[in-house]
Amino acid sequence: FLPLALNRGIGVMAGGVFNSGVLATGPLPGAKYDYAIAPPEILERTAKLGAICARHGVELPTAAIHFARLHPAVSSVVLGAVSPAEVERISETRILLTMLGGKVVYDAGKIGGGAAAH
Repeated sequence: FLPLALNRGIGVMAGGVFNSGVLATGPLPGAKYDYAIAPPEILERTAKLGAICARHGVELPTAAIHFARLHPAVSSVVLGAVSPAEVERISETRILLTMLGGKVVYDAGKIGGGAAAH
């Protein structure tokens, strides 16, 4: 889908970059993944991603947003917010995105599951 959009010059809006919440909250009990309670293997993978982010001084939600923006066909990332505090955090994240390099995504791809495959 993304290569086709790129070839046709169509910009893609990426939504759901937190995968129903687990990439925003981290591996907390009750975290959501695909609109259901995240299974243990997803919580484990999320913990590994969080550790990689921590080593690079980046929060997991910031890395999730940045990852979604990596494909050249993605022209926008749609983020939802349910409170003024979340809007503020999204605004701060935008500033951080300009400082991120590809290293976090490269390291995240090492844990498997195709997380960094574009």
